Amino acid sequence: MNGAILEARAVVKAFGGIRAVDGCSLQVRRGTITALIGPNGAGKSTLLSIASGLYAPDAGEIWFDGSRIDGLPPHLIVAAGLVKTFQIPRELRNMTVLENLMVAGPPRTGERLRDLLLRPREIRKAEDAAI
Repeated sequence: MNGAILEARAVVKAFGGIRAVDGCSLQVRRGTITALIGPNGAGKSTLLSIASGLYAPDAGEIWFDGSRIDGLPPHLIVAAGLVKTFQIPRELRNMTVLENLMVAGPPRTGERLRDLLLRPREIRKAEDAAI
C-alpha cells in the first residue's frame, strides 16, 4: 500500500447510465490530513460511501490499513476503524453540544470524548507513533 492507510484503486460506480465515480484511484497517507475536493456531482460523496460500505463498487478495490474492505458490510468497516459521518444541517436541538458529539458513533480505544478532551499520555503516545 506504499504507506497509505486508505487506498482506492480504479473504483467505478454507476447509477443507471450515469457514472458517478469513473476509475478513481487515490491514496491517503497515515498521519496526514487530506481533502477531497471537486464540484457538485463529481463523485466525492459516492467514493466515501463506497469506502465506508454504504455502496458496493461496480469495479475497483478499496483498501484500509492493509486490508481489502470493498464488499464488507458497514459495521465491519467501522470495527476496522473507518467511519463516515454525514452532513447534518441542524444539530439535535434538545441536546447539548456534548450530547450531540456523544451520539456520533460507538467509542473506540482512545476515542471516548473524555479521553480526547483530557488527552491522556497513552493517547498522545499512540498519536505520535502514527505520525
